[in-house]
Amino acid sequence: LASLLAASQARHLGILTALPDMVFVVDQAGRFIDCHDHPDLLIPREQVLRSSIPDALPAHVAEPSMAAIRNTLQTGETVAFEYDLDIPTGPASFEARVRRINADQALIIIRNISRQKQAETALHEQQRITAVIARAQASFIREPDQGKAFDSLLDDILELTHSEYGFIGEILHTPGGEPYLKTHAITNIAWNADTRAFYEANAPQGLEFTNLKTLFGAALTSGEVVIANHPGEDPRRGGLPDGHPPLKAFLGLPVHHGSEMVAMLGIANRAGGYDQ
Repeated sequence: LASLLAASQARHLGILTALPDMVFVVDQAGRFIDCHDHPDLLIPREQVLRSSIPDALPAHVAEPSMAAIRNTLQTGETVAFEYDLDIPTGPASFEARVRRINADQALIIIRNISRQKQAETALHEQQRITAVIARAQASFIREPDQGKAFDSLLDDILELTHSEYGFIGEILHTPGGEPYLKTHAITNIAWNADTRAFYEANAPQGLEFTNLKTLFGAALTSGEVVIANHPGEDPRRGGLPDGHPPLKAFLGLPVHHGSEMVAMLGIANRAGGYDQ
């Protein structure tokens, strides 16, 4: 009998281990009665079986878990919810399904849906980019005022990249061949009466920037993307006027037509900075 019981338990654990999901049996107080080893476990299985949901999990996961257990034990219905959690391999997203086994116990099945979430996010971002492109094309075809078209495009880019402010500028050259930037769209970040007056008087015609000893100047002179996620420490920085809104991160993106650099996009202050 003992050997049959051991074989049954081994078969039971073998089946659970082969599943991609984490499987737990808990009582109505959230105490773990059974589970199997799984790479996503926060602590070893032996420790899990000596703990409970409120003890082993952070509040943002424990509270909906306990609510789901109470719900399924009372109604018999399956309860599902999603949550995010840091696990040994990094941040991850999970889907939990809680089902009643009997009046005192519930089965919790948890699946790592991080890849699915990443794919959904990537698809959503691609759809947003496609919408921005379509809107820009329609705007430049239909809008007689090119300034408004550029303003709309800049607004879309700022929203798409979660940036606070930026500009779209054309790259021109002085008679001596030095590049400079003339804006076709720029966020109004005027910080006092003088800069507001200057912006209102000059922005419609395009502001011109000739100082190349700046982060955007580095993009103009190199023709390469410039990323500065710590602008205050970057040797290419040119400094900011007193009262200027803080510059926490900067991306300078040159635009080429064939071999010629014709324009530049500059955006700033995306939370977490920019990357390639």
